[in-house]
Amino acid sequence: VNYSIILDAMDSSYKSHTELLYEMVVQRLIQDFQLIPQNVVNESNRRGEAERKAQLDAANKIRSFLRNQHAFPMQPGISLTPDTENVHHTLSMGHTVHKLSYNPNEDKIEVVQYYAKFAQEKLSNTYTYRYMLWTPLTQNYERLHQAFSKFSSGYLWNRLDNLICGDSEKTLSEDTRYRRLNFAIIPDQFRDTKQEQEYVQKFCRLLDYISKLPQEATYMQMNIKIRSSSDAQPEEPMKAGRPRGGSANSSRHFILQLRKGTREKHEWLDLVMENIFDTRRSYRIGINWLVANASKVEAQTQLLLRRCSQYGITIVSVPQYTSSNEIYLHPFIVPSMITVRERVKGSAIELALLNQFQFIHDGKRSVNSNGIESLPDFDFPIDRTGKVKNVRHYIHRTGIAFIRVMEDKKGYMAFFFVYNRLQVGHDDDSKLRARNIFNDLKTYATKVIAESIVITE
Repeated sequence: VNYSIILDAMDSSYKSHTELLYEMVVQRLIQDFQLIPQNVVNESNRRGEAERKAQLDAANKIRSFLRNQHAFPMQPGISLTPDTENVHHTLSMGHTVHKLSYNPNEDKIEVVQYYAKFAQEKLSNTYTYRYMLWTPLTQNYERLHQAFSKFSSGYLWNRLDNLICGDSEKTLSEDTRYRRLNFAIIPDQFRDTKQEQEYVQKFCRLLDYISKLPQEATYMQMNIKIRSSSDAQPEEPMKAGRPRGGSANSSRHFILQLRKGTREKHEWLDLVMENIFDTRRSYRIGINWLVANASKVEAQTQLLLRRCSQYGITIVSVPQYTSSNEIYLHPFIVPSMITVRERVKGSAIELALLNQFQFIHDGKRSVNSNGIESLPDFDFPIDRTGKVKNVRHYIHRTGIAFIRVMEDKKGYMAFFFVYNRLQVGHDDDSKLRARNIFNDLKTYATKVIAESIVITE
């Protein structure tokens, strides 16, 4: 596989091909490639040329003998003369080799990718590891499994290289394996509409601050829709990153420039904000980046957090596994589960999350069906992509716990409880508080399941 990148054809912020080539190498090193020293590449070329020349000499001798000593013309081999004009970088990872080169005469960067023919992602190259994991919340072992592939799946390096070069569509998608930080704004508790409007004003001040940040394009309208308790139901935003552009049903993406001067390296990040702000639910903000120094990302993040603190907005860090469509995304974090096999009682427990256990709405998302094998008697509605749609999410007001609620076609409900490791950390008091929340919820669920109840709004 090979392709070329011409800087002049892109709206690039790099000063030279050398700077862009350096960034392309860095992106591969981040994804576990190793840089092969040029002397090792030269030695490999010499050995290969010697072998090819020996094979060619033997073939020519045979042809000469068979054709009455009329030798065929010798085919030219690979020149071993060092190329002083071109800049080469060779990287490898497993059974994949990338060669990046810049030729100033043609003024372009060429990328050549080599893949071993046998290194294919086949079923025989996939292994399932089953294990038992101790869960502090339940004080018990949970049965889990993880799938491992001997060879990694294909990656669209062409897409990534054009993205960092200057592609105008800088919205990052999951297949680019970008780095990220996720946050959730926790709404205030209101006693009247006046306090609710004060909370809305705080958020508007935050939007005003973000709109004035140095963006790659000209000033962009925020276009965040604000809803309050006067509306019928909490409105859900579209999943982050889809679709792109200014659609009414999309998250808002703001490309922020991190370079402060022309001499500094080109760096940027993608600030992702939900397109709907509702005072009755959490509000998600994401900071995604590919081409950025960690210290600059940290500085930009701290500025955002300080602004939230200054405006009186409660914002907490949230891990990726709380919004991923994989229930068991983290191999060492397993959600604790409560199952209810009666719709009325399950609805009563879900209502208690809001009214009694201090949880709030955290949106609706899809979940892959391959993570629910532990519930064989449940019949979840699965779409053609293999996902369970409209799984309801809740976050605790302290930010230390999350719950997913999945409901099947028969009204059976499963509650997946997981704590926020970014908030809890190694603090024993926070761990105890998260455990108490789960235990209280489990006790309440057990009581509801055992009794006959009537739901009252």
